[in-house]
Amino acid sequence: MGTISKTAISEIEFFYPRTRALIVIVALLFASQLLPELISNVVAIIVVISIGLMHGATDHILYVNSDEAEFKSKIPRSFIVKYLFILGSMGIIWLLLPSFALVLFLVISAYHFGQTQLQYIPVPEMNWLKKIYYTIWGVLVLCLIVLLNLEESKALIQSAIPRLDLSFLNVNNSQLIIAVAVIATLLSMMSLIGKQSWKTMLIEWIELAVIALLSLQCNLLVSFGIFFGLWHALRASQVQIDKVSTRQAFNPKTFVRESLPFTLISIFGICLMLAATYYLGSEIRSEMLFLVAISMLTLPHMFIYERFYNYFDKHSAQ
Repeated sequence: MGTISKTAISEIEFFYPRTRALIVIVALLFASQLLPELISNVVAIIVVISIGLMHGATDHILYVNSDEAEFKSKIPRSFIVKYLFILGSMGIIWLLLPSFALVLFLVISAYHFGQTQLQYIPVPEMNWLKKIYYTIWGVLVLCLIVLLNLEESKALIQSAIPRLDLSFLNVNNSQLIIAVAVIATLLSMMSLIGKQSWKTMLIEWIELAVIALLSLQCNLLVSFGIFFGLWHALRASQVQIDKVSTRQAFNPKTFVRESLPFTLISIFGICLMLAATYYLGSEIRSEMLFLVAISMLTLPHMFIYERFYNYFDKHSAQ
């Protein structure tokens, strides 16, 4: 049975300054529109189906390492049962209550995006304030990506939920929503004064400004793809590797090897969904269908991440 080294945990730097600098540079490259739109779209898709899917394809390892055990290549039956049950439940919600499923997906995504971005802040993982910090940051990012690509976003949503009235989402209301989200984020960060350095918070705002610029200059696919694949998935993968490596041998090579089978299964499942809707003559756009598939994977993924983070936070504090 593995043990967690307190020294190793304390030395992990979840801020990842070099990675963050690289991500900002890549985002600015896309925002500069030097690349043709077709190439930008293709790169965004590749980033999502590679790094984006891979970061959730090691959930079985995180599940095992959220307990007093090490991963021994045999995936626990309890993991498979719980994962498939939650995934299937999300699929049923989309079928029966699509509007509720959309809201649930957005809320869960906001929380989970913030969880990856702000995991380093010096507040216990079980503290409800940290959950609020996560959600507020994630809401702002989703507002920037979705509302700064308003017409594309509305067209995608209405292809899946035609009867959903989105007429209230006009330019003026979208700007108001973004302004409220900015103020809420500012207030939440101000409450961290004394716990977090001003330089750290300044970097967070620079990144938010870059995400806003990316969303203004690029289409919805590129904006979401670069954010999801790099800001979220790449950083989440680093956190996984660093935390698990304090308990057992786990490095980037191991991460890729263990994630590859489930990544391929996810891609195959998404392709089946796309093929089924095509042959059934559904009017839902392929991009929206892909987001539905991502939402089905996100729900069990988020529960496992919550368990994983809570476990390591609890044991590193002992």
